[in-house]
Amino acid sequence: MIVNKYAGALERDLRESDTFRQIESFLGQAYATGSGKPFDLLDLAVAPHGRTVAASGVILKRLEGLPEQRIVLVDLETGALEQVSQGPHRDRLPRWDPTGERIAYLSDASTPYDFQLSILTLATGEVEHFRLENRWIEHLQWSPDGSSILLLAAGKGADLAGAQGAISTPVEAVEGPSWAPHIEGGPEAFHWRTLWLYDPLEGSCEPLSPAGMNVWEACWCGDGRIACIASNDPSEEAWYTADVRLIGVADGSVTTLFTPSDQLGWISASPSGASIAFVEAACSDRMLVAGTLMVGSDTSFAQIDTQSVDVTFTAWQGEDVLLFAGLRGFETVLGLCDPRASRVEEIWKSATRTIGGPLYPDAAPSPAAGRAVFMSEGHLSPPTLTVAAMGVSETVIPVLDAVPPGHAHPGATLERYEWPAPHGLMIQGWLLRPPAEGPYPLVMDVHGGPVWRSRPRFVGRGGYAGTLLRAGYAIFQPNPRGSSGHGQAFARQVLGDVGGADARDLLAGIDHLISDGIACADRIGVIGGSYGGYMSAWLITQDPRFAAAVTIAPVADWISLLLTSHVPSSIEMMLGGSPDDRRSEYLARSPVAHADRVKTPTLIVTGELDRSTPPSQGVEFHHALKRSGAESVLLTYPGEGHGVRQFPAVIDFIARVYGWFQQHMPADR
Repeated sequence: MIVNKYAGALERDLRESDTFRQIESFLGQAYATGSGKPFDLLDLAVAPHGRTVAASGVILKRLEGLPEQRIVLVDLETGALEQVSQGPHRDRLPRWDPTGERIAYLSDASTPYDFQLSILTLATGEVEHFRLENRWIEHLQWSPDGSSILLLAAGKGADLAGAQGAISTPVEAVEGPSWAPHIEGGPEAFHWRTLWLYDPLEGSCEPLSPAGMNVWEACWCGDGRIACIASNDPSEEAWYTADVRLIGVADGSVTTLFTPSDQLGWISASPSGASIAFVEAACSDRMLVAGTLMVGSDTSFAQIDTQSVDVTFTAWQGEDVLLFAGLRGFETVLGLCDPRASRVEEIWKSATRTIGGPLYPDAAPSPAAGRAVFMSEGHLSPPTLTVAAMGVSETVIPVLDAVPPGHAHPGATLERYEWPAPHGLMIQGWLLRPPAEGPYPLVMDVHGGPVWRSRPRFVGRGGYAGTLLRAGYAIFQPNPRGSSGHGQAFARQVLGDVGGADARDLLAGIDHLISDGIACADRIGVIGGSYGGYMSAWLITQDPRFAAAVTIAPVADWISLLLTSHVPSSIEMMLGGSPDDRRSEYLARSPVAHADRVKTPTLIVTGELDRSTPPSQGVEFHHALKRSGAESVLLTYPGEGHGVRQFPAVIDFIARVYGWFQQHMPADR
């Protein structure tokens, strides 16, 4: 239990406060700080022989900066873990060559964010390094015959997606005097994402994609072709209109195969290249694609019935077997698809656990069809390496030093919660209760997106939810209309109506929690980031019930956001129409337009480098609240983008969030 001693919101340095020190101690244990051991595994890849998994082991040596990553190997029979890369910084995305003798991976060992190619020969331990000048590498894939490696590279200075932090990656100093202005015109050379072919035998690398073509995702389609998701513009907003293209390796020819109505992601191809799979979905952010599975060839593509699963990942396990992961209501599902027979079988599903990394469910296919390896976790259970196969119960491999559940949430309970929204639509969410008897002080935690979702991620690491739960708050994680996992019709209901029916879904959920005797009516708080940041700002202008609010990377003014964000296309999708049309909702749905109604004490959190919802949005809302006489504190974290990700700023952020709710709606009243 964290002591009820709040360091003042206006105090700049909290490091000597009891709250900061206790959170620092808790996170140090949760992340196994100083042990040198990974607390999580990402980027899983199964060796061709099927007995070993390569992964990015996430390590936090000390509570400073970003967590480091090292390439590790895990024996699937014994659980033995071996670190095979040395860093520093981050070694990530290990991929086996077809023989299983080498692992290619990306490393920014020389300069943070400057990811370049490394190839490890396992028998000798020798590592070959290759650098692309003026570019950093985002993705790699061995060719089916192992003769070359496909590299997807971004120019230094290219933007990261909102899910990655929405910053512009560092670029070397340019020539000229220090006082010379930064100039923004059309696309610069460093904005483009391009494809390259690296020959490990010769040590040579040649460009593949033509000038004027920006590649967002790519994969081998047999040995002689590349399937990709591409656009003719490198800006982040151009992703929203990208299409599927095929590139000939020998002649560089480009053919457009599929032009979508919505957005695309998760492209993969069968070993021969005869079949291509991808996901089409209405999306609010790049890398957050959950929707319809499409499979086809050069000539036509068809929708696959995945039994109501919104697909979030695809990978082929041979010519006729496609592995996919996705979301269906409360469930996370791992399935197999035989497109030729139009048959889908589920090999793993759970309504209390989820799989994959921090964005959406994914898995590593095994060479044996119907078998996959993944990380699984629940709200109250830490990540664990798991193997599932058709007709066989799952196998859990104890690789990580698991955090004891009681360390994060002694006596807490989890509940799947459903309630009817206005007009009868059923909405789902997660409810975490502390061990005491209710009703509880309750904090509603609204996810980003809006086309994303809350799923069962372990609350014992990293975020504010675990800290608030341990302090005695109930945590409510709703998935209002617009959330993924309920089909495209459900997701589309938020498009053009953000802040409308979705907001009423959330308020109805709180009404039911109060009427069910779960939530204290006079101690209701709200928190969220990105879309959740917008919603936490918007709701307090519409309903006076909230005792405290924390809005992270918020939207305050849709018009100014459209003109300053790097994803204006997403904003137009959310609002519909144009701000030039006086009948549009751009002003009416902006929190700043209703700030005079706010009585809720509000903590506003922004990142100095955020390109998605720039810090000026927080400044606008803060000043609007101050003008109306509401209590408001604005935090702007230097060096941060879309969310707070670096230590010790993470500790400071959690301490301030906890302190804000304790000051305005104390848990132990």
